[in-house]
Amino acid sequence: MDESQDKSKEFLNAIAKIKKLVHRNNKKSDNFHPAVLMTLKTIHLNAKNSKQDENYCGIKTSDLTQKLCITKPATSKMLNLLEEKELIERSSNKNDRRVVYVKLTEKGEEFLKLQDEKLENFVYKMVEKMGEEDTDNLIRLLGKLYDVIEELQGEF
Repeated sequence: MDESQDKSKEFLNAIAKIKKLVHRNNKKSDNFHPAVLMTLKTIHLNAKNSKQDENYCGIKTSDLTQKLCITKPATSKMLNLLEEKELIERSSNKNDRRVVYVKLTEKGEEFLKLQDEKLENFVYKMVEKMGEEDTDNLIRLLGKLYDVIEELQGEF
């Protein structure tokens, strides 16, 4: 096996270890799955940027499905969970009942704000422990990784 293959395996193992660590942490705490937080964030950002009028309040469920790159049944399941927890509310378009809009409730807004604060605090502590030089290198390398992935995506 050549050095590039060895490094590839080391890289994949490092990513897998981080993924397991995150997954284990989410299981043992009251945290939501990252997909739930991504859904809430997407609803928040898109409802905030939308035009509000009597027929349009929030993001259309079809647009949410597209932005999250998930299936309609997965979107429905996710929205049912969030609605049960009173984090979102759905409303139908007055002119076309098939069109459903989703927006965060006040409880959802507060929950998302709290999660953002937790993440910000966690990243602050992580940066503090890593140190400025290592953090700068990581940021630079992640930017480089992004560029490489973007370049290689067309090949696969």
